[in-house]
Amino acid sequence: MYDPKLALALAQAANRAYDPHGPDLLADIDSGVSRAIILPFGDDVIVAFRGTEKEQIRQWLADFKAVLVPFVTVTGDKCLVHQGFLEDVGSLMAGIDSALVNHKGRIYVTGHSKGAGEATIYAASRIWVKALYTYGQPRVGNAAFAAAIGKQLAGAYYRVVNDCDLVCRVPEECMDYANSGVLAEFDAHGILSNPAGMVGISIDLVEDVEEHMLPAYLPNLQRMETIAA
Repeated sequence: MYDPKLALALAQAANRAYDPHGPDLLADIDSGVSRAIILPFGDDVIVAFRGTEKEQIRQWLADFKAVLVPFVTVTGDKCLVHQGFLEDVGSLMAGIDSALVNHKGRIYVTGHSKGAGEATIYAASRIWVKALYTYGQPRVGNAAFAAAIGKQLAGAYYRVVNDCDLVCRVPEECMDYANSGVLAEFDAHGILSNPAGMVGISIDLVEDVEEHMLPAYLPNLQRMETIAA
């Protein structure tokens, strides 16, 4: 079940991945091309993957390479995922696993933008992940991958989307990509809903880049957390 308090906590962790700081930071894994941090969450931990900076979004979309490559999961076969995300996660995997080697509690995973794609692949690679919440997530893999991770994290994987976030619409489904996770979408009025899809939404590049940035997500998540309290 979607948990508003957890959704806000994980979004705040994803936001911190852009500028890691603080005495509570357990680990900061930086491969040069990707970055993830580990934060305490009570007796548990959060693994948060850094996304794409605002000034890099347009160039990232223009250069977006959407090659699908095989990915082996414990819950499905014929899974294909985005090659770039898979390679970026691979550059961080050893560092994350080393930092978590003695951890006995639960592991929550999150990320925003490109980091959301990486978080999804990481969670699919590790059966001990308790929950995955992503923000502004692009599509990560094919329908077989979406089904596999949906089975692995049934009731614990939510893809939080702002209604005008253009990054959530790439790579296109005509390229054999499929949405994964349970959609939790904030509409133009900040109302949380679960529509079937995002077909037919016009793209305003300037407005939609603003909608994609994590600070645009936080007010709605904070409001939902307050309502749930």
